[in-house]
Amino acid sequence: MKKKIILSIFTLSAIIFNSCSKDDNSDNDTQDYTITLESDCGNQNSQTEYCVTEEEYRTTFDFTPVGDPCPFVTITDINGTNHSGILRSGGTGNCDNL
Repeated sequence: MKKKIILSIFTLSAIIFNSCSKDDNSDNDTQDYTITLESDCGNQNSQTEYCVTEEEYRTTFDFTPVGDPCPFVTITDINGTNHSGILRSGGTGNCDNL
């Protein structure tokens, strides 16, 4: 009897944990990535944030020189438009407001 109870608890736990899979969150299947560029190095008033693909995000940061306080880059946003400026930051974010 004790083995049946333990087996039942294990089975129920497996069902509960598997019900929270990524497929259930269809609204969050893709992650938004953003890159912030400045037109004037160090001037926060000149910052613009762009929504980019994960590939564009990773490529931009993989090929940006380390230690350069004002690296000039050109990126392509999710609409296919090129933007150039000084790379200030990047990360995951919400592109709905951009």
